[in-house]
This record gives sequence, structure tokens and C-alpha cells, in this order.
Amino acid sequence: MKKRIEMKRILVTAVMAILSFTCLAQADNLIVSVEGGKIQGSLSADPQVAVFKGIPYAAPPVGALRWKRPQPVIPWDGVMMADKFKMICPQVLTRPIESYPEQYRSLYTEHDEDCLFVNVWTPVSAVGTNAKLPVMFWIHGGAYNTGSGITASTDGDAWARKGVIVVTINYRLNILGFLCHPALTAEEGRSGNYGIYDQVAALKWTYENIAQFGGDPDNITIAGQSAGGMSVKNLVISPLAKPYIAKAIIQSGGGLEEMMRGPSNQEALDNTGKAYMESGGFSSIEEMRGAAYTDIISRCKNRFQGAPFADGIVLTSSFSQAVKEKEIADIPYLMGYNDGDMASMTGNVVPDFCRSLKQINKNPVYQYEFRRNAAGGKAPHSAELNYMFYTLDRGRRSVPQVDYELSDQMVTYWTNFCKFGNPNGERGNATWRPFTEKDPFLMILDVTE
Repeated sequence: MKKRIEMKRILVTAVMAILSFTCLAQADNLIVSVEGGKIQGSLSADPQVAVFKGIPYAAPPVGALRWKRPQPVIPWDGVMMADKFKMICPQVLTRPIESYPEQYRSLYTEHDEDCLFVNVWTPVSAVGTNAKLPVMFWIHGGAYNTGSGITASTDGDAWARKGVIVVTINYRLNILGFLCHPALTAEEGRSGNYGIYDQVAALKWTYENIAQFGGDPDNITIAGQSAGGMSVKNLVISPLAKPYIAKAIIQSGGGLEEMMRGPSNQEALDNTGKAYMESGGFSSIEEMRGAAYTDIISRCKNRFQGAPFADGIVLTSSFSQAVKEKEIADIPYLMGYNDGDMASMTGNVVPDFCRSLKQINKNPVYQYEFRRNAAGGKAPHSAELNYMFYTLDRGRRSVPQVDYELSDQMVTYWTNFCKFGNPNGERGNATWRPFTEKDPFLMILDVTE
């Protein structure tokens, strides 16, 4: 008996040693060439998944490049280690840090102006191959004021296990991402929208580099939630972004109307930005460029609310006008909201958007309503994120098994859509029917007790 136990222990030790050696060997092979040079990723918590963290997609927007459109990546020598998440873009938290899970709090507090990075999750077996896997390009929310591509709810492991590469991004926010000013307009002909230009630059980087990770550049689904969903709407009408987009997912991003409104012309926005500069105690753009970003943000706090506008380049019209003029990309769409979402995102907002798309586009549209709140009541804004990323274990409370089943189903729906343009899979619409005038089907996402 003792001999059997000892043999079993030796066998387990040997197997673990082989697995460890295999994982180390795989990690050593996770080197790819991207714009700027070579990078080396690492194995994720799931050894089937490789993750490349903090890859620069543009030059650091610092010094003279503050309030400039994103510039090309600065090349580096040797192999850059891409095994740690980099800083998020400067921002002021809108809720106490204690409200975030303790092990993830650093993701929300370590920020720097050098923040234009992407993160990539992909199957280990796909790295450096011609696997041509579908890609999901994720744009975070946060009212264009806060957020990042690395949060407690955001993770690509579950998607990579189902054969879809996940790319998450940072983009400039608040005053650093959306300030307009007469002096800035004089420099480039337009000012503002820097955060949207960042999104376009990250999307273009993904299109040009994702094949190195086993991805298909011609099968990129852009997806986002809240301001990220609004950003998806911006990109599907942008002449700079449309060539890189195959499908789109809009979560709690509203409908045909702009949800964040302000002055809509450059001159009015320039005057608003100039007044803000002066209210913060600055006398010129040169002085602001010379100031520490922490000083600018501390004076800003939540008083500055920037948002995208039609500048004639990255956005040539309002969203509703673009749909009316058939300038929106004719691609498959999946969109929806939570039943406890903000009023501007619920009701007939999404069905009306779906109806307008079906009148002008040939591709299918799928809509949903997410209803699950394990704590009781309706599902509030952002409640679906831990479900669609399969990160329920990172929440503030434990949930029953039925929630994990719903989460797995949602990941399946979302990844199927990225693969086939159909949440049901390669064929058939038996479960989730596309929206039509005669059958405006709404998929209800909730647990089944």
C-alpha cells in the first residue's frame, strides 16, 4: 500500500514537472513581431491562453504631443516584455476605491499620460500561426471620463478558450482626450476628439498586427459598453474606421440619438475649452502643455465633460444623420441594454435603432435585454459585463451556479457572433432570431431557475 502511494506521488510529481516544463517552453515561444519591434507575452492563468500586456499602439502623448492626434509607435531594440499591464489613462475615480475588489484596486489607481496600450488574449496554439481566428476589439465605457482596458470585469481567457482573440485598449479621456481650443485648432485645423482618434489608431494597429497572434484582420468585431458602445456607434460611421470593421456589438450604447450632447461646432467648442482653461488658472496652451498632467487633472476633476463631435474628419456628421444618409457600415449588429439601465438606453430606443438599420442595411441585427441581478431587482448599468467576460468570480459577492451557466451561454452567444455574425452559431436561428419588421424578436438574457 505504501509503495503504491509512493509510486502515485512520484507519478504526480513527474506529470507536474512535465506540465511545468511544457508551459515554460510555450512561454519562451511567445515572441511575435509587431509595429515597433518584438514582444514576448506570457501564459495566462489558463495555460491554454497567451496574454500580451501593455503593447504600445502609438507614441506616448506627452510634452509637445499632448493634445495631438496619435503619432506612430517609437521603435525599440531587442524583445520587449509584454507580461505586465501598463498604466491607465489619467482620470479621477467616480466611486470610492474601497468599492472595488481588493486584489484589483491597483488597476484603477495607477495611471500615467503614457497610456496608449493594447492587451491581447489569444490561444497559445494560435500564436505565430495562420489560424485566422476572429477578433473582438473591446472599447471600455466611463462617459469618456474614466475607465480602461484592464478592469476587474475584463478578461479574455474565456473567449480565447472558445477560439476568439480579445483585444482591449486604453484611449485618452476627459480634458486630455477631448479638449478643444482655438490655439489647438490653429495647429491641426481641428481640435478635440483625441480619444476617438486613439480608438481609430488602436483599431488600425489591430488590423495590421493581429495576424501575428493568429487573428484574422478581415474578421474584427468592434464591441463596447456605455461610452464604449457609443464609441462603437462613432466608429461604424467613421470613414477612417469603417474599412477595418466586420461586425459590431453595442451594449447600453443607446439608439439613434447622441446620448452626450454639447456644442456641436468647432468654434463653440473652442470657446468652451478656452473658458475652461482660464477657469483652471492657465493662460495659454503652452502653459498647459508645460504643466504636469496631475495638476491639470486635479484642477479638472469632474468639471470638464468632453465628448466626440463631428469634426469633418474622423466624424463627418451626427450619428442620426449618418444613419439617415446610409453612411453607417452595412455589417451584422448585436445590441441591447439592461432592464435597469438608464432611461435613455431602454424602452423603444434599441428597437427603433434596429428598425432603422433593417430599412437601409442587408445584414442581420440581433437585440437583447439583460435582466439578471443576483442581488435582486432589475439589472443595473454595467451588470452584464462580468457575465459576458465570464468573470463572475471577481465580483463583490458570490453567485449561484445558474449565474455561471448564464455567463457561459452569453460568452457562447457573443463569440458565435464574432465568428459567424450569428449568436446561434454557424447555421440556424432557432434560439435567437434576428430582428425583422414582422418579427422584432428580443432575446431575454436571464437565469433559468
